[in-house]
Amino acid sequence: MAFENIDHIKLVVVDMDGTLLNNKKEMPPETLGIVNTLYENGVKFMVATGRQYWNVRDLFLPVINRMGVLADNGACCFDEDEPTSSQLLPRECLPDLLASCRTIKHSWPIVCGIDKAYIEAPNVELLTHTVAYYRRFELIDNLEDVLDREVIKFAVYDGISAEENAYPILKSFEDRMQVKVSGFEWVDINATGCNKGRGLRVVQDQLGISPDETMVFGDYLNDLEMMKEAKFSYAMENAHPQIKKAANFIAPSNEEAGVIQVIKSCFHLNS
Repeated sequence: MAFENIDHIKLVVVDMDGTLLNNKKEMPPETLGIVNTLYENGVKFMVATGRQYWNVRDLFLPVINRMGVLADNGACCFDEDEPTSSQLLPRECLPDLLASCRTIKHSWPIVCGIDKAYIEAPNVELLTHTVAYYRRFELIDNLEDVLDREVIKFAVYDGISAEENAYPILKSFEDRMQVKVSGFEWVDINATGCNKGRGLRVVQDQLGISPDETMVFGDYLNDLEMMKEAKFSYAMENAHPQIKKAANFIAPSNEEAGVIQVIKSCFHLNS
């Protein structure tokens, strides 16, 4: 673990699951206060996550007007509760993608729009996991019925192992779309070039903030590109080996509120 005294940082970007949140999906109680303190000192706080925007919004509601969110792995960006950009999946590829998802043992797809996600009803296991990541969703009979809508992401829940079960099948789409293992149970499919790193670059350009003025935290493979966009890139102690290799620093684990530890140390915040 390495702490740095960095007075010139203007942007702090934090993944959620496995990074800011502990293994019970709980946020450190100091988080909202820290977002406020950073804002008052000219530092932008941003969440970059595979989660739906509306899920993040609920968790950060008291400070949502003081922060930014890269949701659905960078497919849509919100700043101070206002949408600023989005990137759609190619509509012509969606039927083939859905057909492939249906061949994967013990896994189920979720079709994600900006306003809400769509799930085939009902599946108790899938719903249990969906509620944790999506606030706005609709249960429908057939996902084929929504493929003509604006889709920003396919999320595939895998009850076995996303990296070993679903990904080997879905990686065949990598020449047409961005396919990422985003957690032990999840594979996310976005438009080509759509990832947290690209989303972060757009935000940096809009705000006039350089990689040298950016701090990021992440733990899993969908954070990989983001690690390259910040001088102060932190992998959590519990991170995937590839993220640790890509990061410049290691933070304490998510179970130790490692993100909060590093921020408080670097910005000299009182307990």
